[in-house]
Amino acid sequence: MLEVETTLRLFTLISCIALLGLAVLSKAQGHPSLEEAARYKGWQIKDFELDGLSRLQGFRLRSGLACHGEARFFGLLGRKRPALSSPLLESDLQRIRLYLARRGYPRAQIQVDFLPDAKERELELRLRIERGEAICVGTVQIHGAPGGLDSLLQSRLELKPGQVFHDAGLKADTGRLETALREQGFALASSEGRADSLKDDRVRLDYRLTPGPPCRIVRVEATGVAPDLRKLAMRQLRTLKDRDYDPERITEVRDRLRLLNLFREIRLDLPADSASGQEGDRVLRAKLASRKPITIQSGIGYWSDEGPRVEASWKHANLFKVGRGMETRGSLSPRRQTGQLRFWWPTLAGRLVDGETSYRIDRQNENSFKSLERTLRLGLNWRPTLQMQFLGGIGFSDVRLSDLSVELSTLPVEPLKLTTFYMSALHDNSDDPFHPTRGGVHSLRLEWTVPGFLSDVDLIRLEGERTAYHAVGGIVFAFRLHGGAAWPIAGSSELLPTHRFYAGGGSHRGFSRRGLGPLDDDDGPLGGRFLAITSLEARIPLPGRFSMALFVDAGQVWSRQSEIAADDLEVAAGPALLLSTPVGPLRVDWGHRLGAGDDRPSQALHFSIGHPF
Repeated sequence: MLEVETTLRLFTLISCIALLGLAVLSKAQGHPSLEEAARYKGWQIKDFELDGLSRLQGFRLRSGLACHGEARFFGLLGRKRPALSSPLLESDLQRIRLYLARRGYPRAQIQVDFLPDAKERELELRLRIERGEAICVGTVQIHGAPGGLDSLLQSRLELKPGQVFHDAGLKADTGRLETALREQGFALASSEGRADSLKDDRVRLDYRLTPGPPCRIVRVEATGVAPDLRKLAMRQLRTLKDRDYDPERITEVRDRLRLLNLFREIRLDLPADSASGQEGDRVLRAKLASRKPITIQSGIGYWSDEGPRVEASWKHANLFKVGRGMETRGSLSPRRQTGQLRFWWPTLAGRLVDGETSYRIDRQNENSFKSLERTLRLGLNWRPTLQMQFLGGIGFSDVRLSDLSVELSTLPVEPLKLTTFYMSALHDNSDDPFHPTRGGVHSLRLEWTVPGFLSDVDLIRLEGERTAYHAVGGIVFAFRLHGGAAWPIAGSSELLPTHRFYAGGGSHRGFSRRGLGPLDDDDGPLGGRFLAITSLEARIPLPGRFSMALFVDAGQVWSRQSEIAADDLEVAAGPALLLSTPVGPLRVDWGHRLGAGDDRPSQALHFSIGHPF
């Protein structure tokens, strides 16, 4: 991240400071509320309420006050009730006044009501808050703006005439002006914000800008990078040379270096003393520090979809030098066992295209079939942006089926060759991989065979998914739409069970793993050619590290296109309890089928780590 040393001098209203100081002093010495609090010294506060604020403001403010007590076991066991004392109440009153003063209400008055219960030596506290008249913005002036940028800079400001003045807004607007100038090429820009008192409880905001000259990067220097990684690092850094300063492009280069997973520190600076040649010419200095290239991970757990599972991985990010790496990983559960060996070559075809080779073994143990699939893949990975990714390549597979149920008995049991071409696209602009609150993910994958080209069976398979996230007042609404279709072609009459669609478990919480869709006589999954799943979930925060969710899942898997019908969709709804952990939320989901008309279970319980979408 480009760091420019900036001095911010923020002046608060003289009257605001004076009023706040007098209020604090007067409350700290001899206030009637504190004198009355001394009468109840040592009494337990069994209830504590704030009146006069919005529900959200009251919730946020109360949670940080001492009189509210401390949460027990993340709030599940209630709160530890504190004992009242004058210093305890005084500190909370000062926090409330400071909170309101910083938000434009320096004249706030607080009335404390004591509701004692002498028999139990307990009391209830009610703090009634009257915010008083707000300090509002009168005029806003920007001094020192480069020609032609006045309207752009004005549009970036949050505090505008008539709005309530607050310190955080002044500080944020000062930073926004600097950011706007840097986006226009003024890399060394600085800004100062000042608030001066006017009449009628209004303030004048003055922003003084020092943009400096427009900057151009004429040279790039890198320090701290290992000799074997210098060529790879400079391939990314050189794209900044002989270009006008552009913070978005610098951020992109920094993120691409981070994606290599080879550096523990990446700093791209354009210091003021890096002048070179003509005015505005600068030297970009990159400070890199290599990380240990070897990563070992292992884990053991229980998932309702798979039962107990053990997994481990070993990765060397620079085994073959110049950033070329190798990874091996495997997982073991009663239903599925996998192992993979993968090699990659960054910037194989230009700085945006990586090469990848992998060998994977996948064994599945279902009630309706058993399979062993070994696949060698050769592909390219193109990332035109950090949010967009395209994959393409060819895969050579050897598939063996056994223990087929009656419904699958027409499939061959001898080894089958399968050569597929694949293409996939992924666009991910969600804000957090573990707890997304906005943005979404789009994915699309196409897989096909060329009849007669090293394949005993031929097929076309298309699958896509769309997720979206939107937060409203702390509640996150998550939406998913998942669909797929597959066809046997060129004389092939059936799809291999390893290339069919399955649903249930995490994909549809009204059913157990692979329990939605066609089943054999022993309730073993048969899979289908067509898939449609949609889900809506509301994720609601709870005290501590806990949260809950309410969800609705609807979908179906069909064997034939003629069977597809809207009234055939299975719908399930239910709640979920979540515990936040460093590796994602630990979830317990309970799904209940709505309108179930068969003899299958109408309820399902699921344990998992991470959101289902």
